[in-house]
Amino acid sequence: MPESSTVHVDVVIIGGGIQGLFLLNSVLGIDPTQGRKFSAVLLNRGPLAGEQTAHSHAYIHYGHMFRDPERIALARRGAQKWEEWFDDNSDTGSRVTSYFGFEDKQTARKVSQGWGDRPDWVTRGSDPVLSRLDGKWQCLAKVSSFCLHAPQVAARLLTGLEEFTSSVEAATVLGYDSQGVRVAAEHSDGERLTLHASALVLCAGRGNEQLIDSIGGWAGTEICQSPPAYMLLVSGEDDILPVLNGYFYPAAFVVTRSVEGKNRWLLSDRLRPSQKPFGGGYVDPGLSGWARQAVAHVFEILPELSSRPDRVEWCVYRADKAEGWHEAGRLPDRLSVEKHPTANIWAAFPNLFTLAPETTAEILKQITFPGTAWPGSCPGGWLRFLRPLAVSPEASETANLLTWQGFCSEHPVVRERFPSAGQQRA
Repeated sequence: MPESSTVHVDVVIIGGGIQGLFLLNSVLGIDPTQGRKFSAVLLNRGPLAGEQTAHSHAYIHYGHMFRDPERIALARRGAQKWEEWFDDNSDTGSRVTSYFGFEDKQTARKVSQGWGDRPDWVTRGSDPVLSRLDGKWQCLAKVSSFCLHAPQVAARLLTGLEEFTSSVEAATVLGYDSQGVRVAAEHSDGERLTLHASALVLCAGRGNEQLIDSIGGWAGTEICQSPPAYMLLVSGEDDILPVLNGYFYPAAFVVTRSVEGKNRWLLSDRLRPSQKPFGGGYVDPGLSGWARQAVAHVFEILPELSSRPDRVEWCVYRADKAEGWHEAGRLPDRLSVEKHPTANIWAAFPNLFTLAPETTAEILKQITFPGTAWPGSCPGGWLRFLRPLAVSPEASETANLLTWQGFCSEHPVVRERFPSAGQQRA
């Protein structure tokens, strides 16, 4: 095995999703006039932004997805930070109008009362797209938000910081003491580098669980969980599938992407196993079972598609997520930053794209040791070890879209639920 070299660094970040990249960007960008500046490196297995980030809606909202005032305030702070970032990087996404649909005024008032600003209530007849929605949405709130393109965001956060990031086959925590943390990074050919870090931050999503177990010391404390997450993709021409962003209570969350000249809906339901919406238990239905529910959501939102589902293409997939532990069934709508009881090790779960800046701010608030930036450039031992990292495409861009017939053949329960869909002709 090739001999291992050693490099000293202030902060090691494991995980190259949006959370890890945002943290690296912020750590290296700390204003030295504030008395601190850190050296930092990021390790990642596989392409950057290739796991949970690739499956994210990358939808930035101002708390409109929440009801609790504290969570709304948290989301607003995160969105404001993203907005500041977006002002200088406007080519990474777009500002969008979102609609929140409610079936009755009572629910609309209950949900919107904590938003802090009075929404613009509109009617279905006020917009050509809204006029195509099902009449069950009696109350429609119009709000501002913006959608980012995760690969472009990742690439922009990486710009100028390439020499501080490296692809690795494995990263192992060798030990920790009052002086810091020792991390072994290894390539597939066996080349190794030992990093002596003052602090270690785990931003590896599902990989966090294995790292946490290997580190030890968190015994008796639940740090993370990995609930199933599903996504339905529907792709069609603009006259068939309109641009639509928003949340249609009680469950359907839709964001529209433009891919190869077509609109592509990304639809999820924001429910979790053990959650009990509206008095009923929610049990993981499995991929095909969830596909049946998701198609029902699409037909509820845009009824005209139920008669001609063959005019669009369909795809559904499962993407397990890692989230900070929270009460069973609760959505991951809080900051999740867990510090090791005795070491300068943090486990971070962004939970929501919107909260990545706030999660970063919380970590930086907790890092109290004096930083020492590398003079000039990175040490030679690190530069000889690093391997460039590519940025992953968004999952929706590489999905295997199917015709309605092909989709039903893959998920027969959808055909059983909607036997007449596609049989009528406009």
